[in-house]
Amino acid sequence: MGRGKDFIKVNLAERKAKKRRFKFSLPIKGIEKVPDISIYVPILVGLLVGVLALGIWDYRLASQKAVVKAALERRKTEVALLKRKVGDLQRVENELKQLKQKKKIIEELIRRAHRPLKIILAVQDSMPEEVWVSDFKLMGNRISMKGYALNDDVLADFVEKLQEQKSYVSAVRVSRYEGTTVNGVKVRRFYAEVLLK
Repeated sequence: MGRGKDFIKVNLAERKAKKRRFKFSLPIKGIEKVPDISIYVPILVGLLVGVLALGIWDYRLASQKAVVKAALERRKTEVALLKRKVGDLQRVENELKQLKQKKKIIEELIRRAHRPLKIILAVQDSMPEEVWVSDFKLMGNRISMKGYALNDDVLADFVEKLQEQKSYVSAVRVSRYEGTTVNGVKVRRFYAEVLLK
């Protein structure tokens, strides 16, 4: 070769590999350099995952909303049925109250209808054999009677027995008694008034 020694240089040291980035360039006038889009890929993936998660969440909320709405409709139906039952119950309670009032009135009427008979029976039970009544009038809460007794003791016994009838009699008054003769027998004629309860 020629004049001197020609040397070939060989570098034996390892070379560091350079990272090559993909550079995208558009053949558009005025744009010299397009930014590197590789830094935007994770952001786009994150946005897509977020949108997908929101879609799933919205779907689950919509299905839960439908379940809650169906449960609400069932509850409204149950409330309407309960309101109807409460109305029926109140109507029955009012009818029961009216029936109790009617029963009370009927019992009072029956008691009053039987009262004169019971009073007459009480007077009859109190009357000794030596007393007889010639006139008997029941007027409201008062009995007016005229009658005859064999003697004063029999009349006093009759008045005492009448006063013992405490469920009907509140007082007995003998307004007048006098001696008289009936069919040749001496007796005591009396006029009495019995006040009833």
